[in-house]
Parts: sequence; C-alpha cells; structure tokens
Amino acid sequence: AVWKETTGLPWFGFWAKELLRWGTLDPFVAFAQAQGLAKTRDKAMARRPEFDTWLEEVAEEEVNAEDLIDPQRFLQWQQSLPRREITRTPEDFGEIELTGTTGQLGRYHVIPVLEEDGVNWIDASGFSLAKSIGQGTSINTKPFRRDYDLVVSNKNLEIEKVF
Repeated sequence: AVWKETTGLPWFGFWAKELLRWGTLDPFVAFAQAQGLAKTRDKAMARRPEFDTWLEEVAEEEVNAEDLIDPQRFLQWQQSLPRREITRTPEDFGEIELTGTTGQLGRYHVIPVLEEDGVNWIDASGFSLAKSIGQGTSINTKPFRRDYDLVVSNKNLEIEKVF
C-alpha cells in the first residue's frame, strides 16, 4: 500500500520482476494470472477491457497512465468482482472413526487411500487421521482427483468434498 511513497519509484519499478516472471509486457496481465483470474495470457488480455471500463466508472479524475498499472487499482477492481460461492457438501463415506488425531483442530485436509474394507484418510505427510468403513458412493478409482476435508465438530465426523 505504501510501496510507491516509500521507494519514490514509478509503478513500473514495482512491475519489472512480475512482467519477466509472467512473460508479458502488460502489468494487468501479470496481475490477472498471479491472482488466478485468468489461466493464460490471452484470457488475461481479454479481461483488460473489463478493468478499463471499471476504472473509467470509479475514477474521480481523468484516468492517467499510472492508474492503468497501479496494483492498488487492480486489487480494488478484483474486490469489486462478484464472488463465486464455494459449496462444500458432506458426502456419505460410511461410518468414520478418528485414528491419528483427537480432532482438536476441527478441520483437516485429507487424502483418501482406498483399502479393501473402506477408506484410510491421511494427511499430506502420510499420517492416518481417520478411517471410514464402507467407501460409500462418492469415491471412484481415482480419488486423488478431488480434495477432501475431515471435519470434526461436537463428536460428529464428516468428510467434505472441497474440489
């Protein structure tokens, strides 16, 4: 927020490294890709008119060249975008019991490991946190293509599909 005032440099000095990193000459394109607003440079360039229109609408004074590369303006624009609601629905994975945790943290990112009698839910370092008996209908033969959370609340255990 105070980079420009602190350094006394123009915004281009702020962007030099990011432009090289993202392989573009447009700071907006680098921003859009860095923030996950576009997966490719072409898709990021296609969003530029959307930002320009927004900037014209909210600018109190005439838009100048600095406004077009001001990262604070980019952030304001991003915050003005409608937010996608992320829905997380509990799945039926059978009866779940904790195996390697007390559940004190409440939510754990877990990875399913299919076994003959159910699913072993492990954390990223390979420690078993829970086990479910009967795999339910939600896990197919490629469970690694989804993200799951183990949710512990008031002795209730649920596995939620996150992605």
